[in-house]
Amino acid sequence: MVSHNLRALSLSLLIVITVPLQLLAAESAPEALVRAVTEKLFSAAGHTSPQVAFRSLLKQHLDLPALASFSLGKYVKQLPPERGGEYRQLMEDNIVALFAKRAKSFRGDDMKIERVTPRGTNEFVIKTKVHFATGENKPISWRIAKRGDAYKVLDVNVDGIWLALLQRDAFVGAIDKAKGDVNALMTFLKKEN
Repeated sequence: MVSHNLRALSLSLLIVITVPLQLLAAESAPEALVRAVTEKLFSAAGHTSPQVAFRSLLKQHLDLPALASFSLGKYVKQLPPERGGEYRQLMEDNIVALFAKRAKSFRGDDMKIERVTPRGTNEFVIKTKVHFATGENKPISWRIAKRGDAYKVLDVNVDGIWLALLQRDAFVGAIDKAKGDVNALMTFLKKEN
């Protein structure tokens, strides 16, 4: 009887412990993504070839198609379909070049998640505090969304600036300067890279 009660108690404890852990695991997927991306960012910053490491990180964890569309702003429908692949590649190259130029500033050793704010059912804003190798602690926020079976980074806020918005402003500005000629963006991106 005692062993039966112990088995029942053990099973009850296992259920009580397992269910919250399963819920926690399901809820923490966006946080796990931010941790993984941060660790890979730190690693890429110290890599002998930061361009290769940053490109791999971007392709794996950033929603590049969504960012490409968003960055065109009001001109999104004016990009000729036959230039879409070229545009996306130039945009990716532009982001990789930007990160590689600033690789040293991304060296860090710690990140703490301060708050997770749900935005709908599959989107989150995750506020973190990152400790950089320079000794500086910087707040960084991440917009994360579920895409298919995985979570992806949509945007990152550094120093109060959402980087996707900054990129969109630059891209739309280049097209505006050319009086709405989307091809001017290609020239702009080639020059920037």
